Amino acid sequence: MVQRAIASRLVPSSPQQALLDVRGLEVSFSGLKVVDGLDLTLMPGEVRVLIGANGAGKTTTMDLISGKTKPTGGTILFKGRNITHLPPHEIARAGIGRKFQIPSVFKDLTVTENMQVALCCSPSVFANLRQCLQRKDQERISTILHQVGLSHLSREPACNLSHGQTQWLEIGMVLAQSPDLVLLDEPTAGMTVQETRKTAEIINALRGKHTILVVEHDMTFVRDICHIITVMHQGRKLAEGTIEAIESNPEVLEVYLGSGGVIHA
Repeated sequence: MVQRAIASRLVPSSPQQALLDVRGLEVSFSGLKVVDGLDLTLMPGEVRVLIGANGAGKTTTMDLISGKTKPTGGTILFKGRNITHLPPHEIARAGIGRKFQIPSVFKDLTVTENMQVALCCSPSVFANLRQCLQRKDQERISTILHQVGLSHLSREPACNLSHGQTQWLEIGMVLAQSPDLVLLDEPTAGMTVQETRKTAEIINALRGKHTILVVEHDMTFVRDICHIITVMHQGRKLAEGTIEAIESNPEVLEVYLGSGGVIHA
């Protein structure tokens, strides 16, 4: 018994499974490869940022992962399941939530009502509003609004929110779906410096609770939220590593960052 117990302690634990495993991903439009043989692996709880010049294939990669665009080659595994050709609603139900670059909220509804719509599963907005939320759902909405800094605006119509607050509301609406993987496409676009800092605080507070993949151009923001960056160029992965490694990578400097480095990109 003692020998068996000792032996069991000596057996190495199995490596943690990747939450998202993209292999050889490709898509072509009119003969042009927009994503070309991309490999990308995200571990649970990781915050990863995709950077690259306009047209590098970053948003298209998110389109492929979320099912908005169908790949012409490669595979996408999510929690070990092949989701490569699933429709968007099935991918969302599997645990992938996405915030697009342009916020999409219901302007005539209050902040809380928007959250209620996101939380409920009926395809009808009005059916969701008529549905009586259980106490645990009300508490969940309250918790998420606190996370995104909108608790004090819970009864405010969404049309009265600033641009940054509208972005945070949409992040909250994505979180209401309890996704394992959150896709954020340029979440700080159009924000003030103060709003950008607040967005970094929100994402850092979510670290470890969700796996987050961010497409972003604001490199100061990138430095604030992540340790590992994937650089895309012409649909391919050009480089991957820490900010320090990316900042000193000669290929990245040549095609994207310039001599100023990450902080000045």
